[in-house]
This record gives sequence, C-alpha cells and structure tokens, in this order.
Amino acid sequence: MIDYTAIGRLIVEEVLNEPGICFYPASFKPPHKGHFKAAKDIASRNYITEVIVIISRKPKDGITPEQSLVIWNMYLNAEPNPKIKPRIAEADSPVEDIFGYLASHEDVSAVYVAGGDDEADDQGYLQDIQGRNPTNVKTISIHEKDGKVNSPYVRGILFAANQTIQASPGGLNGNVEQYIKVAQKEYNEFKGTIPEATYNKGGAPKIFKMLVQTIQAPPAPPPEEELAPEEQPAQAPATTPTTNEPQ
Repeated sequence: MIDYTAIGRLIVEEVLNEPGICFYPASFKPPHKGHFKAAKDIASRNYITEVIVIISRKPKDGITPEQSLVIWNMYLNAEPNPKIKPRIAEADSPVEDIFGYLASHEDVSAVYVAGGDDEADDQGYLQDIQGRNPTNVKTISIHEKDGKVNSPYVRGILFAANQTIQASPGGLNGNVEQYIKVAQKEYNEFKGTIPEATYNKGGAPKIFKMLVQTIQAPPAPPPEEELAPEEQPAQAPATTPTTNEPQ
C-alpha cells in the first residue's frame, strides 16, 4: 500500500531544506548494518550533498577507531556511495569536530547533523548543537537499530567468540577458517550484523577475525557507595551544554 503521507513529507523536506552537508557522529564500535543503512538513508536525500561519518577516537571494549574506519571502507567498497565519507574524529569527541566546523564556517547557511532516534545521548547532543546554532543547523533523527542489532549486541557476539576460540587448541593464533570452525555459532550470528553486499563479497570472515582478536570484556561498573540524601552529588543544570559522545 502506498504511504502518501510519507511521500508528501519527503516532498516537503526536499522543497524546504537547503542543500548542505550532514555530519553523522558516533562511536561506531563496531559499525554494523544498521549504521550503514542509516548513512545510505541520509545520502538518499537530494538536499544532502555529503554524509561525513565521524568515528570517535576512543576505543570501546578493545575495538579501535582504526578498525572502525577499515570496516566502513569495506562496506563502501562492497556497495559504493560517493556521498558517504567516513573519517576518524580529530577532537576527543566527534561532536567537538562539528562545533569546530561550525565555528570556522559561519557563512554556511545549512548544516545537518544526524543521530539515532532511539538513543537518549544522540537526541541530547542534537538538541545541544541546534540550540547553539539555531539559524544554520538542522537535525535529522535516524533509525540505526536493525532488529536486535546494535553495537553492544555485536560486541557481545565477538566477546563470546573470543572466549570460545581462546579456550580451543591454538587459541587466537589460528587462521580465519579455524576461527569460524571453532566459533561457528558466534560467526553465524555475526554475519547477520553486517550489510548484505559486504557479506556477499566475502567481507564477513575478515571483519570477524580482526575484531575477535582485540575484543575485550566491558569494564565492570564502579561500586556504588551508599550516600545519605544530603551527600548525593549535585546534578548539573538542565541548561548546561553537553558534548556527550554519541554511541
């Protein structure tokens, strides 16, 4: 059935929005098919001239920004899209990169920033960026989660595979075929988290081995001390600007 309401909304978007680049900042540890689908959705909008994917410089559970960039490039090699351009953040947070761009491009009339529609942190930084730049910044809420696939879910699969392989003869010193043979269950789950084109072109085994070798368990949460009400730390005011790193 044709969704005429959605079609009308898209037409209005195309008419009202000026052409401009879109920043898509996040941790991407690791990038998965939901991220790639979201980037393609942004790129499909005629008023978006480029999608600048900004990868956080901070490692996450053993996954590095360099690995994330390799994976993004593998996705794009398998399914090219000239509008999508991934890079590692120059600042400590991807959001700081965006503020730096805005400060040095005050004459740019339209800049777009995308974030996950189901991520509280993403919505927080979107509001912050737009609040500080109300005249030239527009935000785009995107759906990143693909079914149950999100980055913590993928890291969980990889860590389970790491533990299984480490407990096997030869451990992590084996080749990719041995990795898949020993951790077949985990590999079967993992291959469903990457874009279909990348899987069809043989990218899944390489990505799987690369990430399984370095994945680490997430750090244990710090113990919570029992504090009397008057000893509880003060909460920051709601108006305090945030540069929380998107997940």
